[in-house]
Amino acid sequence: MRRLRTPGLVVVSVAGLLLALLNVSPALAQPANDDFDSATVIPGVPFTDTASTVEATTAADDPFCGDAHSVWYSFTPTQSGSIAADTFGSDYNTALSVYTGTRGALSEVACASFPAQVSFNATANTTYFIMVTSACCGGPGGTLVFNLRGPPANDEISGATPMTLNTTVTQDTTLATTAPSDPTQCISNPTNTVWFSFTPTQNQPVTLNRSGSSYFGRVSVLTDLGSGPVVIACGSGDTARFDATAGKTYYFMDAGFSGGGQLRLTLSAGIVMTVTINQTGTANKQGTAVVAGTFNCSQAVGPPQVEQPTLQVVLRQKVSKTLVIQGSASLRIPCPTIPTDWSVTIIGDNGPFRKGQAEVFVTGNACDATGCNEVQLRQLIKLVGEK
Repeated sequence: MRRLRTPGLVVVSVAGLLLALLNVSPALAQPANDDFDSATVIPGVPFTDTASTVEATTAADDPFCGDAHSVWYSFTPTQSGSIAADTFGSDYNTALSVYTGTRGALSEVACASFPAQVSFNATANTTYFIMVTSACCGGPGGTLVFNLRGPPANDEISGATPMTLNTTVTQDTTLATTAPSDPTQCISNPTNTVWFSFTPTQNQPVTLNRSGSSYFGRVSVLTDLGSGPVVIACGSGDTARFDATAGKTYYFMDAGFSGGGQLRLTLSAGIVMTVTINQTGTANKQGTAVVAGTFNCSQAVGPPQVEQPTLQVVLRQKVSKTLVIQGSASLRIPCPTIPTDWSVTIIGDNGPFRKGQAEVFVTGNACDATGCNEVQLRQLIKLVGEK
């Protein structure tokens, strides 16, 4: 404070006092969960809490895991399963420990620091107490970020995550559990199972692809055939393929062979090949026939991703009571997405074709990166002479 003297007047400067007041930081409050008896009750998972522990104290009967500035949480799960806790995002080194029991008679379940991350198998209706402290050596507190996670919401079929076509789901399944009712037709000892559902709007083949996941697993496909969901398809490698019916709900269970990890699951429409046969073909004087039609695929496919689609064409013609002329030809060509003409020239294996009625059998096969679609067609045609 400074006095300015003028005749008959005293002026007091308060600039220094105001500056000093502005530099005074407000006192930090002691956290509400500073003591075991006032532990923050966690209502459910996932749970995250951010708080300052600078003014947190240490009680004389705090368990030994870490050093100082302890705060407490409590959690009572309603179902058994894996629980994970960590302090990722905190701005100081922490230690984290889990206990059951009562004050003065606690039993340690887990204790960790550098990093402060633990996981444990929790029992339903058992209360777990979680203490977070600074890691060691009288270190100060700071801004704590406390996270608690449990089994995912789609851990059971009743909580299946809906999927739509041409979407990819990514999920951490490390805390997923396995229920006694989980099917074992596709994987005998499933672990870390999670569930998804899909209701198609049209009849079509559907493909599931879990390639890109960080762990080995397999997909099971289920639907209700009248008495509850049953397995209708099993994955092969990273993919599963099935023919879906419009309006019917399908359930997908992804299971690990020996644990979970980062799951990447894509649902997409499988390729569909469409083939037609022209009503009329030709037969020349030498007995060589030409058969034609159109074909297309629901998606463009071909090298280098997969082999080119194929058409196998068989022509049969009965020329007497005992003689049927037969020949065949095949095509291997890229499959377009719009109807495109195809034709084959067929020479009889046991004689010449002639004008008149004949029967054509076509087998088409087209594959995408995850599966194949086969179409079979049979049709009577008329062979006419060349013009």
